[in-house]
Amino acid sequence: MTARRFILVVDDDRDLRESLREMLEEHGHLAIDVEDGAEALAVLRSQDVCLVLLDWHLAPMSAPELKAELDADPALREIPVVIISADIWIDRQALAGFAGHLRKPIDLVALFETIERYGDDGGDG
Repeated sequence: MTARRFILVVDDDRDLRESLREMLEEHGHLAIDVEDGAEALAVLRSQDVCLVLLDWHLAPMSAPELKAELDADPALREIPVVIISADIWIDRQALAGFAGHLRKPIDLVALFETIERYGDDGGDG
């Protein structure tokens, strides 16, 4: 049996990210939540992460800047990054290079389909 891998939730809205982490855990997934790109990089460099759910509007490191950091690191570039955002104005070109996009409020069916596609295979959701 292989080791379980984490789903990383990155969002500056504490209530949202904690709720999302708790829901993932209730469905049998391992999850970590952090509030910004610097914390995300630290987790990605120290934990086995299978999927990143990343808020588009982060500061001081934006989602595209964090993705560029991941792409520059051979150990991290293959980790799928799915954008989570309520912003309806993000264009398709801006999302190029990301594994997907989930709109807030997050549709749970779409979330668990995304996890099934990219996630840890450890949950029952």
